[in-house]
Amino acid sequence: MEIDAFFDGRTVALEQMLQAREERVEAQERLIKQYGLPVICFTLNIAGPVKSFTLSRKAFDIGKGIIKKRLEMNSDVLAAFEEKISDTGCEAFFVVTGDASNIKEQMAVIEDHHPLGRFFDIDVISPDGRKLSRTDLGMEARRCIICDAPAALCARSRNHSLETLKEDTIKRLKGYFDDEYSHRIASLAQRSILYEVCVTPKPGLVDCCNQGAHEDMDIFTFMNSASALYKYFYRLTMLGLSDESNDPERLFVRARHLGIEAEEAMLEATNGVNTHKGAIFSLGLVCVAMGYLHRWNKTENLENLRDMCAKMATVALDNDFGKSGPKPVKTKGENIFVQYGITGARGEAAGGFTSVTEYGLPLMCRLIDRGFSLNDAGVAVLINLMAHVDDTNIIGRSCPETLMELRSTIRELIRDREPEAWDIKVISKKLDDIFILINVSPGGCADLLAITFMLYFLFKSPSGL
Repeated sequence: MEIDAFFDGRTVALEQMLQAREERVEAQERLIKQYGLPVICFTLNIAGPVKSFTLSRKAFDIGKGIIKKRLEMNSDVLAAFEEKISDTGCEAFFVVTGDASNIKEQMAVIEDHHPLGRFFDIDVISPDGRKLSRTDLGMEARRCIICDAPAALCARSRNHSLETLKEDTIKRLKGYFDDEYSHRIASLAQRSILYEVCVTPKPGLVDCCNQGAHEDMDIFTFMNSASALYKYFYRLTMLGLSDESNDPERLFVRARHLGIEAEEAMLEATNGVNTHKGAIFSLGLVCVAMGYLHRWNKTENLENLRDMCAKMATVALDNDFGKSGPKPVKTKGENIFVQYGITGARGEAAGGFTSVTEYGLPLMCRLIDRGFSLNDAGVAVLINLMAHVDDTNIIGRSCPETLMELRSTIRELIRDREPEAWDIKVISKKLDDIFILINVSPGGCADLLAITFMLYFLFKSPSGL
C-alpha cells in the first residue's frame, strides 16, 4: 500500500496553518459575540503537510454527523452552523444552546470512544470566550494515537516519526471506511436473500405460506442460512477492497476459496440442506466486484459491476466447462452442462446477469415506481423470470422438456398482458399446485430474484447505498 498516494491533497506551509488558526479563533469570537452561546469548533488531527485529502474529508463528514446526533440526543438545540473546507483542513462551528461543561463532556466521549475519535479535535468555547479543557472537568488528558501515552507529551518530545504517523493515519482511516463499506454491502446481500425467501406466494418455492416442492426445508431453514452467510458476504467485499493485483482472474481464484467456506457454513447451519449455493456464487461475485470497484476508484454503477462480474465468472466457465477439457462431473450444474450445454448460474454471471437486467430489474423498478409493494413486485419479477429463463434447478429435478412445458404454461397464464394486469395470486396458486405435483422447483429463478433485489438496493433504491 503506497501511503503517499492517499494524501491526494495540497501541501500547506506552516505560515498557512498559523493563518488558518488565527482565522478560526476570529470565527469563534464572532459567533460567541453574535449568539452569546457555547460554540463547538471541530477540526481533525492530521500529521504532516497535507491536511485535506479524500479520506480526511470523509472522516470530517462522519464527525459532523456524530456531533449533530449527540447534540440531538442531549436535547441541545443547534442555533447556527458554519463550515470551511480548505487546503489547511476542514473546520466546522456549531453554536449550541445548553451547558458548555456538559457539552464538553459529551464531545470528549466522542473523541475517546468513536473508532475515528483519535482524529477528532472537538473544542468547546463557553459564552465568556473560555476554551474548556478536559482537566477543567476532571477528565483524563487525551492519549497518543500510536502508543497511548499522553498525547501532549508525545507531541512535545516527537516520539514518533512523521512517516509512522502518516502510515498509522491511513491504516486507521482506510480500515474504518473499508469495514463500514463491507458491512453495508454484506447487509444488502443478506437483505436480498431474506427478501427473496419472504416474497409470497412463490410457485414451487419456500415462502411465508408453504414449503413449495421442498420437504427438507422451510422459511426458518433459509433464515438460518442467511444468518450464517453474512460474514462471508462481508469477507468477500473486503477481498475486493484489498485487491492489489487488478487482475479479475486472480481475484476470482481467491474468492472461490471463500465461496467454498460459505457453502460449508450454509450446510452446517441447515443440517446439510442446500438453500443458497447459487446465491453464494452470484451474490458473492457482486460483493467482490463492488469491493474491487471501490478499491480502484471506478464508478460504482450497474455497467461496471456487470462487467467485473462477467470477467470473474468467465474464469469459472473456463475452469469448470471449458479450457480445462473433460473432467469428472462433480455437481448437478456440471452434469446439466455435459448433458444439455446449459451453463446455469456461471453462464448468467458470465453474461453480466442478462436475465436480471432484461426480465428482473427493469420490471421491479417499473412496478415499484407505480406503487407496487416490494413483495408484489418480487412475485411478478419471479413469474417473468420463470417465463424466460432456462432454470437448471427445474431441469435437474426433471428434464428440458418439462422446463419448456412449464414455460409454455406460464406464458399462457400471463397471455402477453402487461405485468401490472397480472393476477399474481391466482397465477402463483395455479403454478404452485403444478410444481408441487411434479416435484420441481424454480430455484435458479429464485436466485435471480435475489440478485434483482441486490441490484435494486445498490443502484435504484433510495434506501440502498
